[in-house]
Amino acid sequence: MTTGEKPAALDASLIQAVPGHELRTPLLVWIDDGPENIAYEVAEARRMGIYVIEMTSTAMAKAWVDANLCKFIFSFNSPLKYSTLANRTAFLRNNDHPSRLRFISDNVRLETTPGAGTYLNPTAGECFLRYLRGRFFISPVLIYTGWSIDSTRYVESYDAAGSTTGPRVTLEYIANLAAGKDDVTKWRGFDVLG
Repeated sequence: MTTGEKPAALDASLIQAVPGHELRTPLLVWIDDGPENIAYEVAEARRMGIYVIEMTSTAMAKAWVDANLCKFIFSFNSPLKYSTLANRTAFLRNNDHPSRLRFISDNVRLETTPGAGTYLNPTAGECFLRYLRGRFFISPVLIYTGWSIDSTRYVESYDAAGSTTGPRVTLEYIANLAAGKDDVTKWRGFDVLG
């Protein structure tokens, strides 16, 4: 894929919530190409009652956000039987608040493009953060990374953004979401340590 080329469309089943599992808050959207590396943290978030959406690529995460910016709600109690559009709600937009919605991303990610194969994206975390802020999302974004922490200084240029290598900082960020707290200071900033 060359710069500016639109990636191939993703299968809609990969970017929409699973049927029967409606989005709810608290909601944590987590983007990491190595889900096995965050299994403990994700399990803790779920144990705390957080609905966690996991994705492994920047393209998939952007497509999911776009697909869930506005969710259609169907009413089965309408005079037209079964699937009449009753209400359109902007789920993510309506819940764009630190006490209801948060994002976590790794910083460097292996990405796959149709026809071009797999490549290392050294700016994946920044790209996703810029994407969210470009759509005027105010919800917190934590870049949870390892060896690439030195290249996360960009978080200082954004409101409600931080970077860390620390599981303690990440678990506190998650616990505050579960508790409905709207903290945006303790974990905010570059290379925050717990």
